[in-house]
Amino acid sequence: GCLGLLYVCIFSLLRIASPLMYSFFTSEHAPEESRAPVQPPNTVFGWVPHSWMQTKDIEKSVGLDATMLMEFSELCLKICACVGVPLVITCPLHRYFGGGNSDPLSRWGTGNIKAKSQYAEYFYWAHAFLVWFVVIVTQRLILGSQRTFIHRRFAWLEEMPAPRSNAIVVKQIPRACRSDKRLLAKFVDLFSRERVKSATIVKNTSQLQNLFNKCKEAKQKLEAAKYQKSVAGEKKGQARESGYVSMIAKEDSDSGILDASFTQESSLSLSCLDSTEQEKEETLEKELDTLEIQCEQERQRILNESKDFRSTLNSASGFVVFADRRDVQVALKLNVTEDENEWIMESPPDPSDVRYNDLAKNPALLVIQRIVGLGLMAVIFFCNGLFVAVVNDLAHWLKDHLVSTPIGPLEPKLEMLVETLGLMILWSYLPTFIRMILDRFFMITSNNDVQHSIQQWYFFYMLIFMILVTAFEESNLADRAVEIIT
Repeated sequence: GCLGLLYVCIFSLLRIASPLMYSFFTSEHAPEESRAPVQPPNTVFGWVPHSWMQTKDIEKSVGLDATMLMEFSELCLKICACVGVPLVITCPLHRYFGGGNSDPLSRWGTGNIKAKSQYAEYFYWAHAFLVWFVVIVTQRLILGSQRTFIHRRFAWLEEMPAPRSNAIVVKQIPRACRSDKRLLAKFVDLFSRERVKSATIVKNTSQLQNLFNKCKEAKQKLEAAKYQKSVAGEKKGQARESGYVSMIAKEDSDSGILDASFTQESSLSLSCLDSTEQEKEETLEKELDTLEIQCEQERQRILNESKDFRSTLNSASGFVVFADRRDVQVALKLNVTEDENEWIMESPPDPSDVRYNDLAKNPALLVIQRIVGLGLMAVIFFCNGLFVAVVNDLAHWLKDHLVSTPIGPLEPKLEMLVETLGLMILWSYLPTFIRMILDRFFMITSNNDVQHSIQQWYFFYMLIFMILVTAFEESNLADRAVEIIT
């Protein structure tokens, strides 16, 4: 609870310090179509009343994915509230009527219920009832949220703009069809020319991207030089005006001559400065023109070489656009060949979310990278196990060395804190490591799919280390297996 309040206070202060980072969609810098429906006051806790808005009111601002994430958070809060009701009821009963003599932390759980206690039978009946209460309420909440999501999903699909609504992503295209012309001919044979609008192979444009980045950087430098030139011109005008005024104010002729010579020297220095700025601007303009010519030449080279299906510029992925959305659904369920690893068709992500560099990866090299990536995932798996063992040994070491110290009564709490803190650090950095491996060694179509993959791997690790390993340790299956073998 204290940590939660601390995080809320930190967010409230950062929202005032960095509004573009923490409240961008409520600011005037956000696009009109994406701006939030309300603008909270620019105070520390001014956002609190507006945080209880209905998620349907913010869908147009942040999109369906972010809206459903907030809906999921609300669902989790409701489930926790429902699960918290039995805990509020049962924990005090365990503590004061369980009849056991467990340690202070275990007295609140079922381990404090004594087998021959007069209330033991009633406790277990109450637990059976509360378990079904939690199951039924949780199921109703999940199904209700699912019905809401389905309606929103249908509305989102109906409003999806073209060409995303009538296009598909094609992966693992055979080499004989890795060109725009051959890919289009393949789908024309499957459908018809009237039903297929276009087909495009994803091409390796790494050199063109480098040139484009240099061109963008040169444009920024040129704009900065023009701005500096305009600022220098304003300073020059101010200097000339101040020099003229000082000449008029002087009555002494000698002083006037001195001021005139000084003004002449100032004008000469400003003229030299103007010429330097002009030369710098001309040099940047020539550099920009050269880079733009190189970009166009590289683009034409890619277009010409990619016409050959044997070119290394063509990848094994592409996009096909249909004339009607019904043909998209037919294509997604189509089996082009008997090999299920060829002609993999998927719905396209948002154009701004596509990872084109991943789609342009070499299929042969991708197999090796995938094997290496799976190996690194296994390394993380074993390192997690090693880290958990080290944290457990550290907690036991602290327990053994704090028995005879004045902190003895706090020993269970300190042991729990050490284990919890160690696992919190581990599981906080785990998604970062998973993301690094996914970015480097796997082909993923969009950034949303990257987040989905991170969730899948994270769930797998949590299932192993949080549930299976704990159950395996508590049931003494390892000792029994050793006894059977020996």
